[in-house]
Amino acid sequence: MESNAVILNNSITSLKNENVLNIDNLKKEYNYRIKELQNIHNKEVEDLKSTIEDYKQELKRLKSLNGNLLRISRERANQERNLRPKKAHKGFVVLNRQSLYYKLYSNVKQPPKSNQPNYIEFSCFKIKVQTPFDASISFDLIEDEIIEFFSDFMKDLKIDNWYNYNYIINQPISKIKDIIFNSQYYNFIFKYSYIANVKSNLWDIDIYTKKDIVN
Repeated sequence: MESNAVILNNSITSLKNENVLNIDNLKKEYNYRIKELQNIHNKEVEDLKSTIEDYKQELKRLKSLNGNLLRISRERANQERNLRPKKAHKGFVVLNRQSLYYKLYSNVKQPPKSNQPNYIEFSCFKIKVQTPFDASISFDLIEDEIIEFFSDFMKDLKIDNWYNYNYIINQPISKIKDIIFNSQYYNFIFKYSYIANVKSNLWDIDIYTKKDIVN
């Protein structure tokens, strides 16, 4: 008969072999699951890439279509206003110019003991410009186009810069003075707004410039 020590040793050896076998099986199962998940992930990534590319192509198509529609609308507006050549004309027309005094306030509070007013007054011009863009089109859809084409038209008016009004009024009054009175630009827009003109059915832009324009 085997001694108790031999029996115990055999049992330990058997358990070790079983554990090794179980560990190997677990490793195989783990690697299989990892590979399976990787394959699923890769497929999902490829499907997502394909979907994104489809969306990009559709967006490109819609932008092209929108651009063509806006171009046709602009050319029609030029033709109706007898602007020639209708295809090459930028379509912006200066309707009127008004000289005025403007009081510009800063949103930045002055120090408590400061005697300096929190605003400046200066002469400027308010100019109404008619665009070639149909006012029945939502502003959100054509804002980028208006800005792009008007930025080009600004060169004809000898306007060198287009400031964001909110940027200006959120500066200290000393900085506002530098912008308005010591600007590096010969002429610039410091405020503007868009108006849907119901009579002409075109978008207008009211711009405020430091000097009069060359028209």
